Amino acid sequence: MSTTSAVNIYNISAGTSVDLAAPVTTGDIVTFFSSALNLSAGGGSPNNTALNLLSENGTYLLHIAFRLQENVIVFNSRQPNAPWLVEQRVSNVANQFIGSDGKAMVTVFDHGDKYQVVINEKTVIQYTKQISGPTTSVSYLVTEGTSIFSTVVEAVTYTGLA
Repeated sequence: MSTTSAVNIYNISAGTSVDLAAPVTTGDIVTFFSSALNLSAGGGSPNNTALNLLSENGTYLLHIAFRLQENVIVFNSRQPNAPWLVEQRVSNVANQFIGSDGKAMVTVFDHGDKYQVVINEKTVIQYTKQISGPTTSVSYLVTEGTSIFSTVVEAVTYTGLA
């Protein structure tokens, strides 16, 4: 059996999602690139910015929320119209972006049973999957207030690598 690897690039505006040309599954990678990083964007809302990996039915396979007022990054999952599952947190948001030169890169490696989340080339968590399935879309959401990222984030998927 032969697989073809592919690289696809998507521009995602804040508040939107995009459907992927090919699903991201075990062995594949999604990287989000931001041309700006604003770690003082915390005024007004505890949950400023989120990057999400979604399944075909809208399930949040991986929700990465950057909450500056709480100084944490929250990782979670949930089915549509259901409560959030057990969240995992990484504290000290600013320290996760050390050496970023005003830019940000968030990479998610799908290892089958877990997601490895890397921020600016440093692993911040091995998130055990609470819900499995192929990622068919990605989203970039901003609640009230200012995003920590640029207005448009570039998402790059690397599929068929395994």
